[in-house]
Amino acid sequence: MPMQSDVEVRLVDGDHVVHFYDSDEQLARVVARSASEALAAGATAVLIVSEAHLADFSTALAGLGVDVASSRAEGRLVLRDAAATLAGFMVDGAPDPLRFRATVGELVRRGNAGGRSVWAFGEMVALLWESGNVTGAMQLEDQWNALFADRSFSLFCAYPARLFDGADAETAHADVCRVHSGVVAVGSEDAERSRGFTATVDAPRAARRFAAETLADWACPDLLDDCLLIVTELASNAVTHTGSPFTVTLARGDGCIAIRVADGSCQPPARRGVEGLASDGRGLHLIEAMAYRWGHEPAAGGKVVWAEVCR
Repeated sequence: MPMQSDVEVRLVDGDHVVHFYDSDEQLARVVARSASEALAAGATAVLIVSEAHLADFSTALAGLGVDVASSRAEGRLVLRDAAATLAGFMVDGAPDPLRFRATVGELVRRGNAGGRSVWAFGEMVALLWESGNVTGAMQLEDQWNALFADRSFSLFCAYPARLFDGADAETAHADVCRVHSGVVAVGSEDAERSRGFTATVDAPRAARRFAAETLADWACPDLLDDCLLIVTELASNAVTHTGSPFTVTLARGDGCIAIRVADGSCQPPARRGVEGLASDGRGLHLIEAMAYRWGHEPAAGGKVVWAEVCR
């Protein structure tokens, strides 16, 4: 059986992504790869992890060439126990804002020393959710988002996928996605990559960056411009016309890139007439011109608009 390849999760300041993982081994590989990329770029990596994962993460980082002991001694790699960190700011089952800033905010501030960015990973929300304190977990996500106002960092959160298998799984999953800027998915054999986005004005830019990074990894410079245009247009349509979270999926094979954008609206895309030099209304016309073929299809809870770009 082929090994599952991992997505390179390259974050920039202000990103707050979430990963729903199936196994501890998968989580360790994906997080270690992203953390090692951040360290190589000169950022400080702050990992607030459960005791059960601490050894796995350290081993995975070492396997990617990170000198864990030296990086920790230099302050470039910070490892903290998630349960102990939670105990430092939770009051009556809720995160106290002042205590959160005095603990977690202080970790980020120290990591910013020397003008460095901070790449942060946290499992505290997952521990709260798993203990039944769903409200506390969502309040903690809000505290992280508030910290972006005056700290320079990106944040990678992770929840076990099994926590969202219950009767209210779809609603709970949507609530978690709503407080993040993107969802990290892992594809098989690196032939497919997906990323989820919330319906914000910055989402098309983030979707375009995700597509650009993916196509750079896949060495497809000749298809880059057309793919980026299509991804940007479909992402913009999802934000403007559906207002729902959406997922961008890219798949490669036999000289073609397949692009799929799934959103929460059942309304099919519609071409609009374009007059003169109008600056809008041209999206589907451009996609039709750039794509080898394109179309749309219904999907659970919405639709998928797809396009193929070929050499």
